[in-house]
Amino acid sequence: ISLDNFTSTYSLIFTASSFLLPPSTSNKLFVAESIGVNSTTKIIARSYNGFPWEALQTDGKLADIRCNQTNCSIFTSGSYRVRELSVPLRLLNPTTQELAARLLLQAPYSALIL
Repeated sequence: ISLDNFTSTYSLIFTASSFLLPPSTSNKLFVAESIGVNSTTKIIARSYNGFPWEALQTDGKLADIRCNQTNCSIFTSGSYRVRELSVPLRLLNPTTQELAARLLLQAPYSALIL
């Protein structure tokens, strides 16, 4: 997935002490970026396929993201934007072999010591 191939950029709504994050939809990946000095950006959270937002570790810290039944918000001060990326079709419907390969790549390779 190329992060340069974004289809949309969203402005975030600032409430009393937080920024409201838009819900993702099926087959879409949303990323929230912090906007720093000189307009540098860092991805701090993601949401995909309608799942709740997940904070990502940036510079050893996690953004304070909280979700309830209807929405998610960023409670960390700063400037943010959300961008949307369409997920390639080949990643939406992986074959059994591709799923097995993904599992093997994510599984630990060391023996379990009890």
